[in-house]
Amino acid sequence: MAELSIISLKVQTSITKAGKLWIPKYFLGCDEDKCISCGQCVQTCPRGVLKLDRIGTRIVSTISDPDNCIGCTACMNACKNQCIICAAKRL
Repeated sequence: MAELSIISLKVQTSITKAGKLWIPKYFLGCDEDKCISCGQCVQTCPRGVLKLDRIGTRIVSTISDPDNCIGCTACMNACKNQCIICAAKRL
């Protein structure tokens, strides 16, 4: 019997500093149910893309500067709870 796991993941979009709609190429989102607000993803990101932000009653990882994301996956690799989802970087 196979076990099905469904992740509640909201793909985050944003408005860039240039005022354009940003749709993520690499950072797809954060599973808010798994995020423990430890900040490891924020501290690890070499480009300052993420920040901890209040969403409802929770504090979770959100996109702060989407134009700076280069798809290095450092945030995803730093997350102990595996709540950061990144798409594979295409070379």
